[in-house]
Order: sequence, then C-alpha cells, then structure tokens
Amino acid sequence: MVTDTPAKRPGPLIDAAREARRKGDWEEALRLWRAARDVAPDRPTIYEGEAESLAALGRNEEADALLATMVVRFPDNLALVIRAAEFTQRHGAAALAAQRWQALAQHFSDRPAAAIRAAAGLADGGKFNDSEAVLIAAGERFPKNFAVAAAFARLAERRSDWTEALRRWEATRERFPHHPDIGPAIEAASAQRDLVPPRRDPVPATAPAMAPGAPEPGARIAGSPLKDTIRLMLDRHEDDGGGHYAPTSRLARRPQGIVARLKQLFGRRAQPGPR
Repeated sequence: MVTDTPAKRPGPLIDAAREARRKGDWEEALRLWRAARDVAPDRPTIYEGEAESLAALGRNEEADALLATMVVRFPDNLALVIRAAEFTQRHGAAALAAQRWQALAQHFSDRPAAAIRAAAGLADGGKFNDSEAVLIAAGERFPKNFAVAAAFARLAERRSDWTEALRRWEATRERFPHHPDIGPAIEAASAQRDLVPPRRDPVPATAPAMAPGAPEPGARIAGSPLKDTIRLMLDRHEDDGGGHYAPTSRLARRPQGIVARLKQLFGRRAQPGPR
C-alpha cells in the first residue's frame, strides 16, 4: 500500500507558511503557500494565505485578482468572499468595497451572518443607510435571529443615535425577553442617551428607497450573481501559468440585462497600493 509522503501532503507546507508569516518572511511564506496550492488546489485557506502574502509584499493587484479568482471558484465560501471585500476596503477602494459588500449580502441572503458582516463592512465605509437597508431586510427574513436584531441596534450606537439605539434594544427585548445581553445593552444605551444630546437627523425606521434598477436588499438574483460579477472583474486579469496574475486587455462577451447592470457595479477594480 502506497501512502502519501510529507511532500505530497499540504499540512507541513501550510504549517511552514504560517511560521514564515509569523516571522514576517513574506517571500518565503508566498513560496510555501504556492507550493501548498500545487499539492492541494481545492483548499480556500491556502489562497487566502497566498493573497495575504502578496499584499504584504505590496503586490496588491495580484492579491486582489487572486481573491477574485477564488471567489469565482468557491462562490459559496462565505469566509473567502468576506476576505475579498475586506481586502478592497483595506486598500482604499471604498466605493468598490461597498459594492462588494452589497453583492455578498445578496448572494448569501439565506445566511444571517453574511448580512451582519456585510452591514458592518458598509458601516465601516460610512455607508450607514445601505447598512440599515441590509439589516432591515435580514430582520424581516430572520425575525427570530437575535444576532440580526442586536446588529440593528448596535448600528444606531455606531451613529451615536442613542435614543434610536435604546428604542431598538427595547424592541429587541420584546422579542427576546430572556436573552442575557438585553439588560446590559439597554442600561448602556440609556446612560449614553442621558449624556449625549439627541441627533437632529434621526435614523429612518425603514429602508431607504433603492435606486432604479437596483436589486432589493436581500434579493437573490437568478443564477450565481457573485460568481458572474467577479468573473467580470477578472476580464482584465489572467494567470500567466505560474500563479502570477497580470493585466490583460481581453474582455469577455457577456449577456445583456442583469449582468450588464452588475458589470457597471463591479467592473472596476481596486487600484494597487504603494509598492
């Protein structure tokens, strides 16, 4: 019976790559992640490590293209899609990051955790109304999910609208009267409300109107919108055969309609950061 040798198993390579990362040896970490990818091409974690190493070396364009490629390959891997959106946000492409968070919320509309993370990402980028819309849609879809209700209340806290935050926590208590986090949250919001002057622009209690042609919050577009849209982002990148992603002028032909709309939203890529 033939058994795998250590060289044919990704575990030792992954461990070595993580150790190189810990030491800050990003060139070695990149080499090891790529070696691990050759052995186990179906492990998303490996690609995350490779993208992180590329970014640490200032090769942001390659890192972004690699993450986009992996989202196409693993469109239902929530952690990987989150990593791609986080990367865009970290490297200053705020508008594109917001669009990716919206796509994430739409594609994973059946996952409360996706809505919560997308809403947080939108709020991090200052898109509070869009964040509100995502959480309102999630609250309607998952009325028994405490985490969604709590995220909605905490979003008002992030805006320093303590009156609204208190109102939301009290509404949450009516639905989840025995949850241990409710009492402390109400006490904290009440104390902050008494200290902070009320906002002059209270947060609307309903989702803002969507732009013409835009999908409703939480709507799931037929097919795999996230996969299609990030394929569009890859139209200008291709693998040179050695795992390096380089710009190309190739533009794939795509059907009109919803994909054209998504191309408008996602066709722009994050600009590479300083080398």
